[in-house]
Parts: sequence; C-alpha cells; structure tokens
Amino acid sequence: QAGPPLGSGGNGSDPIMHGNLTTQLGKKYGKSPVQIALKWIVTKNVSVSTKSSNPDHLAQNLDIFDFELGADDMKKLDDATFAAKDEPSFLCRDKAHEPATTEAII
Repeated sequence: QAGPPLGSGGNGSDPIMHGNLTTQLGKKYGKSPVQIALKWIVTKNVSVSTKSSNPDHLAQNLDIFDFELGADDMKKLDDATFAAKDEPSFLCRDKAHEPATTEAII
C-alpha cells in the first residue's frame, strides 16, 4: 500500500515542506526541507514513492543518499508534531497502543 510520504493527500503538508524544523535542518545539511523529510523516512528503512511532473523535483527527490542525518536531528524529527494531524501514513500511529519510539513500529 502506498500513501503520500509528505502528507496532505500528495500535495505535501506545509509544516513538513516549509516548516521551521525541516527548513533549519535543510540549511544545516545543504538540502531542501523535502529532502530532509524524505531522508528521515528512508533512514527508518521505509521505502517511499514520490511523484512530480517537475524534472528538477524528481532529481531532488533522489538526491538524498549523499548525507546522513545526525542522531540528534533524527530525534528532533521523531519528536516533531508538525504532522500530528496529517502525519506520514507509514507511521500507522495508534495513540492507545503507541510504543515509546517510532522505531518499534518499523
């Protein structure tokens, strides 16, 4: 089953695509906020399928394998609530049964 990795029905959640956390991390790593979000997802060993009619965006979506997010930055992304309403579908969160970390789900 596939779902939009950046939320909002495939249009991208504004807090993920333009939020303070992903923007700050993007500047730190020389990447876009979207690349930070995609890297966070693949670092959790979850495959993603992105779509775009823009060739530049397609190339950017693939340009996430030349850096690693630090442990502190991964923790910040794990703890973020920017997607609480429309979080990436792979998290499959059930608040009543949620483990201490997202990694336990994956």
